[in-house]
Amino acid sequence: MNVGYVPHSAEDVTGLIASWRQRIAADERLRLAASVDDVEAAGRAGDVAVAFDLEDSGPLDGQLDQVRHFYDLGVRTMLPSYNNRNAAGGGCLDEVDEGLTANRARSCSPTATPAGGRSTSCPRKVC
Repeated sequence: MNVGYVPHSAEDVTGLIASWRQRIAADERLRLAASVDDVEAAGRAGDVAVAFDLEDSGPLDGQLDQVRHFYDLGVRTMLPSYNNRNAAGGGCLDEVDEGLTANRARSCSPTATPAGGRSTSCPRKVC
């Protein structure tokens, strides 16, 4: 479930995630998924697994340590940029394709993921 993108602040996204976590907990058909095992278990039980994503890195508010914060809240995927330009780089709706910024591109490397995950690729532009 997409819980944020460039116009949303970290505070906005944190509040939205809290709201969705309450809804998920209140519905016996839904399970918050933190891993592939959780998704598979939900499928076996006939339930729906829910994981959160950020459409782009805008809600990090320029602070890479926010990756850990959102990971702890259940975010499992995040694109560096998507529709519109942000601190990470250009978006696919921008008139000029500027790609990733040099500073943020380094944060896509496998050794720079604060949540302990690995980034296997860091595309120049995602559309």
